[in-house]
Amino acid sequence: MLIIKNNEEKTDEKTFAVSVFAGNGISDVTGSGQYKAGDRVTVKATVKNNYVFRNWTGNNISGSTNSSYTFTMPKKDVTLTANATQAPMYTLTVVKGDDGISSVSGGGSYYAGESVTVTCKISTGYLSDEWYSSNVNAVANKSSQSYTFTMPSGNLTLTAKSTDNRYTVTLSKGTGISSVSGGGTYTAGDTVTVGCTPKSDYDFSEWTSSNTSKLKNSSVQSYSFTMPKETLIKSGCLERRAGFSAGEVEKSQK
Repeated sequence: MLIIKNNEEKTDEKTFAVSVFAGNGISDVTGSGQYKAGDRVTVKATVKNNYVFRNWTGNNISGSTNSSYTFTMPKKDVTLTANATQAPMYTLTVVKGDDGISSVSGGGSYYAGESVTVTCKISTGYLSDEWYSSNVNAVANKSSQSYTFTMPSGNLTLTAKSTDNRYTVTLSKGTGISSVSGGGTYTAGDTVTVGCTPKSDYDFSEWTSSNTSKLKNSSVQSYSFTMPKETLIKSGCLERRAGFSAGEVEKSQK
């Protein structure tokens, strides 16, 4: 008897190579390896700081502008290179908005997404108001001397503004006053001292204030007070001394 066996020949399915390379601005790539025709292959690229992914280039593969790219493996080896370009820089301009701002800092060129800090210094007698943005949709206004924000994709101007915290004390001479002192410009919260010199034959009466809700009248000739947030006019008033002169006394005795 003749027995014939069928020999089954088992062969592995052929694979093809994917080689992935990092081009300009790329710090790392993944996806290299052996694949069968028809496999779905994903390659990925990590972009360096301050770069923007541009595309994938390679043999017989349609380029993609996404850093993660999936394609169907052909019946041939594939070589892919990830490419990036330098990100654009944008200009930040910082401006002194009024006389109350003595200096500003932080302007320059920055990449979108970069953390930026601007600061301003306030002149004596002023208070910090706000940083005003030329693009409030990208960077909001901020009431702070030091302001940290994320640089938008576009040029930006920030203007530092202040509020005047200086107020005026104006002194007037009432009846019987020969001179007054202490008037001038002061910062709210300053200690102010006003004084006056009476004429002969007059006694000091009081200082009267133009706004008694902010500053009371005072019967103290040398008067110290805390400067309110208000322009004030104060008048030194005097009363005639009571009594007679020597000649008048003699006449009254006759």
